[in-house]
Amino acid sequence: GIFNTKDLWASNALFLNDSSELKYGLNLSCDKFKEIFLSISDNKTKEKFNKFYNNYMEIILKTNSFVVSFCEDGDLLSQWRGYTKDYDGISIGFNHNLLREYTCNNIFKVVYEYDKQIEMLNLIFDTLRKIFLNYEKNNKLDIVTCLNHWILNLIITLLSMKDASFSEEKEWRIIYNIDTLENRKIDFRVKNNYILPYIKLPISSLEEMVQNITLGPPSKNIMLEMSIRYFFKKMCYNNVIIAQSRIPYRT
Repeated sequence: GIFNTKDLWASNALFLNDSSELKYGLNLSCDKFKEIFLSISDNKTKEKFNKFYNNYMEIILKTNSFVVSFCEDGDLLSQWRGYTKDYDGISIGFNHNLLREYTCNNIFKVVYEYDKQIEMLNLIFDTLRKIFLNYEKNNKLDIVTCLNHWILNLIITLLSMKDASFSEEKEWRIIYNIDTLENRKIDFRVKNNYILPYIKLPISSLEEMVQNITLGPPSKNIMLEMSIRYFFKKMCYNNVIIAQSRIPYRT
């Protein structure tokens, strides 16, 4: 499907496999709001901050952010187990530099270490503190625009962190907020008995971006390899390296 349409499909962040992902980061951030509130002395600014605090969770959980997930290791046993039937499938290897260029740097490495996650939250909440302190000094500041930008950055930060129990996935993510994209249509498909919103991200230079295909551990599937080689030959993807998984297959 990817090679026929030359699209990547980005799923809405609220419908990811782990539905607690956004809430994980939000739970870590609760104390940060208290610290900022205590640093504000002006009552009018405190009131403004409280109003924002009471509404921001709802804003986050209505996010229009969409995600494409990748694995740093294209031949990982846990991923074969989780995403293929009896290991029978393929892993598509993308050129990281071209992918970063294509996404305009909207690709992020997922952070699993708690200490690093706290550092990330400290940085972004320090920006929020400065926004309200500046508003305290100058009430004419366009705080709504500032807070909208901050929310977008916070969502990216939250979607770039996961519980340490997922660390084996070695995940990277393309993250887009549809509100920042022009004329981007939301499509829908059925998955696991619910309707999944997604957007299509067209890739015109797919033949340059895909550098290898890894076949799943059961090397006995000769037909799979033959069909893929035939497919790429007809599609003129001549530079894609096709190889078997390095993982020994146990019957």
